[in-house]
Amino acid sequence: MSFLTADAMRALDARTIEGGTSGLALMGRAARGVAVEFLDLCGGDPGRVLILCGSGNNGGDGFALAYLLSFHSSEVEVWVAAAEERVRGDARHYLRQLVDTRVSVSFLGEAADWDLDSAELPMVDWAVDCLLGTGSKGAPRDALAGAVDIVRRLSEEARVLAVDLPSGLNADTGVPYDESVCVRADITLTLGAAKAGFLEDASAEWTGSVTVVDLEFPSAELEAVSVEPVRVMDPVKARKTAPWRRPAQSHKGMFGHVLVIGGSPGMVGAPVLSGLAALRRGAGMVSVLVPRSCAPIAASMSPELMVYAGWEDEEGCLIDQEIEFSAYDAVVIGPGMRVTGETRELVDRVCMRCPVPAVLDADALRALSGRLGFLQDSRAPRVLTPHPGEMAGLLGVETAAVQADRRGALLRAVALSGSAVVLKGCHSWIAGPEGAVWLNLNGNPGLATAGSGDVLAGMLSAHLAGGRLSPTECAALACYEHGRIGDRVARVRGQAGLTASDLVEGLAGLG
Repeated sequence: MSFLTADAMRALDARTIEGGTSGLALMGRAARGVAVEFLDLCGGDPGRVLILCGSGNNGGDGFALAYLLSFHSSEVEVWVAAAEERVRGDARHYLRQLVDTRVSVSFLGEAADWDLDSAELPMVDWAVDCLLGTGSKGAPRDALAGAVDIVRRLSEEARVLAVDLPSGLNADTGVPYDESVCVRADITLTLGAAKAGFLEDASAEWTGSVTVVDLEFPSAELEAVSVEPVRVMDPVKARKTAPWRRPAQSHKGMFGHVLVIGGSPGMVGAPVLSGLAALRRGAGMVSVLVPRSCAPIAASMSPELMVYAGWEDEEGCLIDQEIEFSAYDAVVIGPGMRVTGETRELVDRVCMRCPVPAVLDADALRALSGRLGFLQDSRAPRVLTPHPGEMAGLLGVETAAVQADRRGALLRAVALSGSAVVLKGCHSWIAGPEGAVWLNLNGNPGLATAGSGDVLAGMLSAHLAGGRLSPTECAALACYEHGRIGDRVARVRGQAGLTASDLVEGLAGLG
C-alpha cells in the first residue's frame, strides 16, 4: 500500500468508477472492509454503537456500515448532521437500506440540534466518525462542527473510530484545519490507501492507530501516484504472508528453531518473553541461553522453552562462549542482557560468526554503540530494533537529533550497518539495504510498557526462522502484528493496564 494525497485519492476513485466499478459497489466494498476490521478489533461484539454521518460519501460509508453492524448488535444508532433531503446519490441508497432494520436514524441538520447537555448524550461503547472524508476541505462548520463536538465529548467515555480519516484533519498535512473542530480518534480505518499526511508523526495524535482497508485498487496504480516510495503493511498483505495455516503433514522442525540469548540477574523475564513470542508467532522450537545462575528461574517460567545455562561472570552476566549457531534458523540477542566487556565480545561473536539471521535488540544494540560499520562484514542478515535512545547511541548523536529526523536517522543506520533496521516509536520506521522503506501506522501508547520490545523481537525472529520473507519484510510484518495485538489487548485491558504478557497471550488469537 502507498501514501496518496486527497486529490490523487479522488482521481483514483473516479478512474475506478469510469472503469466499470460503480460508486455504489465501491461504497459497499468500503463498508464491508471497515466492518470486518472493526469487528475483529472489538472481538466480534461492538456493543453500543453511535455512527455520526454527514450527507456525502463518507456518510454513505456510515449508513452501509450501520446496516452491516445491525446483524452483530441490536444497539446501533445513526445521527446525521444534515436534513434528510440533503442525502443523495449512493449515500441515499444505503440510507434507505436502514429502513427495514432496527437501526434508529436521527436527522440533526442545524447547529442548534447538536447543542446537547450531558444528560442527553447516549451511553455508547463506540462513537464512529463518518462525517467528513478525504474529499473535505477546511474545518467542519455548522451542524458538522456540532457533531464533531459531540464526538469529542463522547470520547471521554467511549472509544472513537474514524472511517477514512478523522473529520477536520487535513489529509495531506496530517494536522487539523482547526484543532478545536477536529475529531481525535482511537482507531482510524482509512480507505484504499494511507493518506499523505499520515507520513507525519504529528498525525498520530489525531488518527490514533491506523489500518488501511483494501479497496482492491491495482497496486501499480497506487504506487504510480504515491507521494513517497514508502510502504505500509495492511491486513490483506499480512494475512497472505503470516503463517496462519500449516500443511497436514507438519512437524516442529518445519517451522524453524529460534535461539534467544539474554538475561541477567533481575532481568530473566526479557528473554523468556522473546522466546514465548517466537513460539506464539509460529516458531517450531525455541531455545533460550541465559546465565547459569538464571537458568532455573527461566526454566520455571515456561515449560515450552528449552533453557540452557550459559557461562557467566562474577556479577551473573553472560560472557563470550562457543555456540553451535548452525543448529538454529534465527537468533535473538540482547533482551535483559547487561553490557560488559565480555557481553560485547559475545555480541561481536553473533554479529561476525552466526551464519543465520539475527535480531539485535536492547543491550546488544548498546554493545554496538558507535560501531555500526562493524556489521558490514556479518555472515548473514541482521535486523536492528532500536528505540530512539538506542539509535542515538548507534549513530553517536543526541536523541533529539534522531527524533528531529527519524527517517533520516533510519536510512543512515541502514547505510552504515548494511542491515535491516526498525526505528521504534509512535510510528515505527523500517528499512533495509535493498532500499525498501516501510512505515508502521497501527498500535497505541499502551505498547510503551516494559517487555513490549522483547515481544516484538521474538515475533520478528519467528518470521526470520520461517525463511519465506526478506528481513525487511519480516520486520514490517512483525511491527504490524505487534500493533494489532496491542490494539486488541488495549480494548480489554486499557492502554494503561497493558502488559507484555498480555501481548504474548493475545498472539494466540492472531492466526
